[in-house]
Amino acid sequence: MTENAKFNYPLAITWCGIIYAALYGVFWYGIGHFYSPENAALSPELLGGYHRMQRTEILVGCTLTCLIAALDIGCVTLLGVKMAKIESPMPIAAIRQIMGGTLMIFLVTLPMIFWAASACRIDSDRHLLHAFDDVAWFLIDLRWPLAMVQMLAAAAVGLSDKSRIPLFPKWTCYLAIEGCAGFALVSFIPFFKTGLLTWHGLLRFWIPFILWFLWLAVFSYYMIRDIHRQLRNLNGGPATPGIAVRLRQIPLEGVPPVR
Repeated sequence: MTENAKFNYPLAITWCGIIYAALYGVFWYGIGHFYSPENAALSPELLGGYHRMQRTEILVGCTLTCLIAALDIGCVTLLGVKMAKIESPMPIAAIRQIMGGTLMIFLVTLPMIFWAASACRIDSDRHLLHAFDDVAWFLIDLRWPLAMVQMLAAAAVGLSDKSRIPLFPKWTCYLAIEGCAGFALVSFIPFFKTGLLTWHGLLRFWIPFILWFLWLAVFSYYMIRDIHRQLRNLNGGPATPGIAVRLRQIPLEGVPPVR
């Protein structure tokens, strides 16, 4: 295996993190129709009718969301490896990030199983299905401290990076910290069935998820940039010559060389 080929795998698994975030939105929000979640105050009968109407979409969307969960594992691990290089010899934050990210993937996937089971057994007792729906929403929402562990660990290492070209710009680290602050609102969903703080409310549903997906995409992007930078250093210069370099390589009769 050539030196350049060694970077193909980390590059691929980092792209998998971005693909995971995009497909999660397509499968769960889009196909599963969770872009407009049911009202938390619905009675068991009305909730059963809602799920019956969306049964096929919920089954397909939640099943596909479960299948793509593994895409993010490599990205979480690679982020931990890169963090460990920055904070060595004791990469405690890197280990916390890997543990938090791995548990996040599991707890984001588990609610899909509850919703898929409810859709599969749509003719079961309405109160049982209602309880399954509550558990699914609580699982997907109240796991936010694990997201906080992951994001704050990455932000702390990013802010402590004293290298000439830091892995993450400072603003991305502050974005992670701000995202954690937005997640704190999720803690109130067990106490409200109406208003902005329910699982279908603006402050609970859209803002925390957008912040988490934005964080994942931004940090993945800068990991990809770091891998390309390592490739350029390995090859002794920019992977693609700039226009000034290419002009110097073109022999032109009667034209003085570019200095």
